[in-house]
Amino acid sequence: AMAPWRERLAGVRSSLADPASAQHYYNLICSLAATFDVWETAYHHVLKDAAAVAAWVSGAALTPYLTALGEDEKSAFLSDYTSLAATVYPISKDGKVLFTMRRLFIVAERKA
Repeated sequence: AMAPWRERLAGVRSSLADPASAQHYYNLICSLAATFDVWETAYHHVLKDAAAVAAWVSGAALTPYLTALGEDEKSAFLSDYTSLAATVYPISKDGKVLFTMRRLFIVAERKA
């Protein structure tokens, strides 16, 4: 279902699509930092269904893609994305889906 969108959106990138690693940020900061703490946290959100997942990510990760599409294309894209999300996020016993977001946190103290 996403095949036609790959060509249509080939030049569009989301900064959230390929997040940088902790190592990447450490390499950027280590020469300036006296201390460096880094950790990753997973946030698990209970959402109603795959459409709710699509709505959630359309506010951030999908924004560059939706911006590149015409109004008539957006609903078709979101429909295809929702269908794909339904295959990735299984339905739980209560009929809802568990959407996981990972976030990297860094606290550094500048060298004196």
